[in-house]
Amino acid sequence: MRLFVALDVPKEVCDYLVSLQGLFPDVAGFVFPKSFHLTLKFLGDVSFERLEAIKKKLAGVEFQSFSLSLSKLGVFSSFKHVNVVWVGVVPEEPVIGLQKKISLALKDFVPVDDDFVPHLTLARVKFVKDKASLVSFIKSLHVKQLSFVVSGFRLYSSVLTPEGPVYNVEAVFPF
Repeated sequence: MRLFVALDVPKEVCDYLVSLQGLFPDVAGFVFPKSFHLTLKFLGDVSFERLEAIKKKLAGVEFQSFSLSLSKLGVFSSFKHVNVVWVGVVPEEPVIGLQKKISLALKDFVPVDDDFVPHLTLARVKFVKDKASLVSFIKSLHVKQLSFVVSGFRLYSSVLTPEGPVYNVEAVFPF
């Protein structure tokens, strides 16, 4: 089973992200509103037998609730070759701190990574008619700084289907 650890996004933020998607010219591959989340750790394919051990490790992660706000648009891999369009969050410190604790808790299952960029994916860009216009648009768009409180995280399983990924909550870890 494919597993990842993520923060949920409140409906108000999801609705705003959908409104941002509607502003984009000629971009395919938008993330479905029900799929918005902030990934803290991707575990990849994990045997079902290891699920309980992963849950136990995650249950040991202690953290305090914190607030995040949407910040700016960004891209992976670069503005010359846009693969993903995302919205960042601020302040980054608490979410990076939580991600590090989760990553260390899961070090027996997946490598610890240091290149974490907290973000909410808007679109996976497979094709765009006018890349220069897309890049210009991304650089010019101002994101409303909606705030939300993070009071826990979830472990999800993911099944890839022709219609897109289907996520199922495997466990909830409140602070």
